[in-house]
Amino acid sequence: MAESTTPKPEAQASSEIRIPMHDPVPTLFADGCHSANVIAGCARLDLFVERAWHGMPGTQQMVVGRIVIPLERLDAFARGMSELVKRIKDEVAKRGAGSADKVADKTD
Repeated sequence: MAESTTPKPEAQASSEIRIPMHDPVPTLFADGCHSANVIAGCARLDLFVERAWHGMPGTQQMVVGRIVIPLERLDAFARGMSELVKRIKDEVAKRGAGSADKVADKTD
């Protein structure tokens, strides 16, 4: 039996854009940076969560992920994080001022 030379429908070119049903990039939650070091020209930042264990008092840090950045990009990464923190603080301050104005208007 000879194989068909007609391309299968899924193999044909299409102008249709397919959007994935889920984000293929894993999401990582962290409470902070546990440690940082430099190995082989890369900064390695170990991220942690505060974890409570059943039957144990208090919490302890558990490393959940690592960010590895070439040293030549570390400064740009740090600047970007600083700018993000500043933008968030500015936005929170604006919202807080707006809320305070609304409360002042209601009490007048």
